[in-house]
Amino acid sequence: MKGAPGTGKTTFALELLNHFREDSAVCFVSSRIDEHALKRHISWIDFDLLLSKGHDEGFRSMNGSSINRKELNRMESRVEEGDEFLEEDFDGEIGSGKTDGNSWTFDITSILPEIDMLYETLETAEKEMSLVAIDSIDSLGEKYGISPRRLLKMLQKDLVERSNVNVIFILETSGLNQLEYIGDGVISLEMDQVEGRRIRNMKVEKLRGQQILMPCVPFTLKDGHFNSFDYNMEELAGSQNKLKKLELGNILENIIKPGNYVLFEFDRNVPTEMVQTLVNSIVEHNLENSMGMYSTPSVRLFGKSPANYVSESQEKFKIISPISMIQRGHDSDSLIKVDGDDFYTDFNTSFIDKMFHEKEVCFLMDANQIISHYGEEVVKDIELHISGLLQNGGSCIGFTWPSSVQESIDMGISNNRIRVTTKNSQWMMFGEKPYTPMYVLAPKKDETDIIELEIII
Repeated sequence: MKGAPGTGKTTFALELLNHFREDSAVCFVSSRIDEHALKRHISWIDFDLLLSKGHDEGFRSMNGSSINRKELNRMESRVEEGDEFLEEDFDGEIGSGKTDGNSWTFDITSILPEIDMLYETLETAEKEMSLVAIDSIDSLGEKYGISPRRLLKMLQKDLVERSNVNVIFILETSGLNQLEYIGDGVISLEMDQVEGRRIRNMKVEKLRGQQILMPCVPFTLKDGHFNSFDYNMEELAGSQNKLKKLELGNILENIIKPGNYVLFEFDRNVPTEMVQTLVNSIVEHNLENSMGMYSTPSVRLFGKSPANYVSESQEKFKIISPISMIQRGHDSDSLIKVDGDDFYTDFNTSFIDKMFHEKEVCFLMDANQIISHYGEEVVKDIELHISGLLQNGGSCIGFTWPSSVQESIDMGISNNRIRVTTKNSQWMMFGEKPYTPMYVLAPKKDETDIIELEIII
């Protein structure tokens, strides 16, 4: 496992140990992170996962009224002796060696206490299988003046090849990449940015003898846990039956309410199936809250048969369609035919009010379709229509795709602008107005056809 500092290597390793602890003797070895400090940062850690089992070895002052002066006393004594090595940037432990590339000088009196303790722990393990995470090979090599490559090969020979121990080697530098052939798996943790929002990615670069279906998976370290989102967007393509519902939780309640204009901006790479699932979730939410809705016969929003789509809610859901847009066999009581010559006339507010008994009315707008039919000058009429709708307590949910007028369709009157995109086969959503964190598609627990949005930080 490799990655830059802060990418989540330690948390991921601890999660793996915790997951396999019932079947294996597990142990976390670190020469860089103090175990008590680690426990304070990641509260769910059980001390039984750690090498020292949480026992203080005398290096820490446990009395709040006193200060451990071991290093200061050592430094002062070396100053008195005139130690010339104090002028160097790194001052290793007494007895530690010095490394230069792959060669090193090593004092025979120096020891590797962490490794010695690890070997002793594994020798007395009661379980047949053992899993060890070493965080990190680089820090151990730096601490004892041993080439990290030599140290890794030693542990690989002793523990993996000769003792049948499963080992997770954590690497911090790219210089050890030449040793990747040794491992049965290679995982790289990275941080990336999308529109100024940080996302974390786990890249599966190697799994010996296994097919890698998801080579790049986003994850989060929320609440000190490693949580990945491995719902494959490619599995949804061409089959909406695989995904029946998208749960947006409080997101819909916060943005879809009377007097609000919400604009969803989709990138071209967002599958149509996902758009229609999102629209379906919005429609269900609005109908449950007794809200009347009207839209145009948009294939992007409703699929091939919008009239059939709303057949069960004809009194609450109306499709207003220019005659030229109506397809054969799609006639329905919910289908309102208009001339299609002038948007302001076809979507007259008073005309729409007569169609509904509900006080709250929502306009689901495929902006691209309307502009394509009525022309770019229709943006002015759209603004007047939406403004009047909002003033009367109604709401508008707009959907737009990249075009020359995508920016202008906001018209400065939207309460929320939500960007929808995909990255590495994952569906993501974030708010441009107001600014929000990144949300990512995630399968709902114990459900096969329902997914929900999870925040990714």
